Amino acid sequence: MLDIKNQCSNNPNLDVAVEEIVKVIKSDNTKLVLFYVSPTKYDFSKAAQLFKNVFPECDVVGCTSAGEIGNKGLVEGHISATSFSSDKFEVSSAFLKDVKSKALLGKPALLKAAQKVGISPDNEEEAFAIMHIDGLSAAEEKVLSVFGGIFKTLPLVGGSAGDDLTFDASKNMVALNGEVSTNAAVLTFVKTKHKFFMHKEDIYRPTNHKFMVTKADVATRTVYELDGRPAAEVYAESIGVTIEDLPKHFMHHPMGRIFQDNVWITSPSSTDGKAVSFYCTVLPNTPLALLEWIDPMQEIDKSIEILKENLPDCRGIFMSNCIFRLTQFKSEGSVEKVSDKYLKLNIPICGFNTYGEQLGRQHMNQSLTFIAFGD
Repeated sequence: MLDIKNQCSNNPNLDVAVEEIVKVIKSDNTKLVLFYVSPTKYDFSKAAQLFKNVFPECDVVGCTSAGEIGNKGLVEGHISATSFSSDKFEVSSAFLKDVKSKALLGKPALLKAAQKVGISPDNEEEAFAIMHIDGLSAAEEKVLSVFGGIFKTLPLVGGSAGDDLTFDASKNMVALNGEVSTNAAVLTFVKTKHKFFMHKEDIYRPTNHKFMVTKADVATRTVYELDGRPAAEVYAESIGVTIEDLPKHFMHHPMGRIFQDNVWITSPSSTDGKAVSFYCTVLPNTPLALLEWIDPMQEIDKSIEILKENLPDCRGIFMSNCIFRLTQFKSEGSVEKVSDKYLKLNIPICGFNTYGEQLGRQHMNQSLTFIAFGD
């Protein structure tokens, strides 16, 4: 049986907070610990070391966050940690450094970590990977490209670290076994006999406004032209607002990259009045659609039904929830209602509010990605 235990604490004393959490999550045969820390309230480096001291025999993986997810639902200013214990759960992680400029050099570390638990390009069955990455590195696609170049079908889910919306690169960190770093990523490989199920939840849908990216700079995630015209002009026109007011509408009307039947949300970050920059890489000749907000409660209900259909014996869920979703929930006063929908499943939930989400080989924004675990 897979035993998943989660606990959150907002005790202002870091040592006490970790102690409160450990009392609940410590278990025999623990193979993996995931932890998430509010970096404006706690010393992340110290927290990473404290958790590793308690769990010296297993991989301890974590990152800074923009809000935490756990037994209290969606919270802020907390530490949330989760233990995964089973004799059918083998774990090995790779720590990739300087992912902005040297992601490709992480290939040997990825292969070594995967092979340690019996995963290889020729053997990707009964396995998955979890990715944690510096959310200000703008390197998600680089790491996913390296990963996807090695593993063709291995399922992956993950999230980009946050820093409580300070956007301070020195506070945006990931950790593996007590070691912490900015500009880094941790890829955790899991070989398991337990069932699992991955899912993406969106609370936006495509409108009839469709575009083609005709000029873009991949390195800076900037789109210069849509349909041969200045991107900001086309974007504002499709919403029916002025270019000056366009940034006010970014959150409610992000763009979606269209691939076959899938929509991958791409959040705009800024505009100079002509070009538009995004939090995801947008390639030239990519079809885009203007998105609109839909009822999040209905979409959450759909996700829960899909989960129950695909994994009726669910033992717990790891979630990466975009900070923009949390911001929207807060503005509507619905954070508690959203939390209750998942807490009423009566299973452990864990994770964090992110600066980006990953599923498969895609990096996206304003989404929820999760992996659910079964027996």
